[in-house]
Amino acid sequence: MDISIIICTYNPHLEIFKRCLNAVALLNRNNINVECIIVDNSSSPPIINYEIVNSFLNNCPWAKLVIEKEQGLTYARLKGFREAKAPIIIFFDDDNEPDKD
Repeated sequence: MDISIIICTYNPHLEIFKRCLNAVALLNRNNINVECIIVDNSSSPPIINYEIVNSFLNNCPWAKLVIEKEQGLTYARLKGFREAKAPIIIFFDDDNEPDKD
């Protein structure tokens, strides 16, 4: 594992979040060993209920979803940090759209 990408989210705007997930999906095609950890910070409804999240997880076996029940970005980031396996950690907000390279 080269890089852990952590995306913390709480009740995301789905169209923008979809763009973020689509961009992250392309990153693993650049000969970089990436893992992606999506941290749902107790969204209502939970983001696992959305097709865009399920599709991303099904198409990206190197991605996973975890839940942080304690509300707040700090708690969500710490949860993602604990789950990460790579020596390099990158945090994306759920409204970021990273460049493919």
